[in-house]
Amino acid sequence: MGARGSCHCHSVRLLLTALPERVVACDCSLCSRRGMLWAHYADSEVAVEGFTEGYEWGDETISFRHCPKCGCTTHWESRVRTGGSVAVNARLIDGFAEAGGASTSTYSFQGRPAELHFLRGANG
Repeated sequence: MGARGSCHCHSVRLLLTALPERVVACDCSLCSRRGMLWAHYADSEVAVEGFTEGYEWGDETISFRHCPKCGCTTHWESRVRTGGSVAVNARLIDGFAEAGGASTSTYSFQGRPAELHFLRGANG
């Protein structure tokens, strides 16, 4: 089953081959400040329509992409291309739902539960 998503103004559209089965909460300074949750895919499983601008920091191995019109971070792309990976901001995927408080949140896509995984130590 495929999935879709978009930024707030719909200028950037995300086309995914499948709904994610898990989301990743990264603790790096950018992801934690913006509250992004990531759904990881192979490059071939994601199509991005519309113009995005990039932001790289640190070792510049990934490029965080965002819509220049509304500012939503839509996804990140690997700049080293060794793994051929991309991660989509799961909060932008159609059907995403979050329930519960900060420590008890649950996540689902179109009613199907998604596991939450924490990525610790991303700042070194």
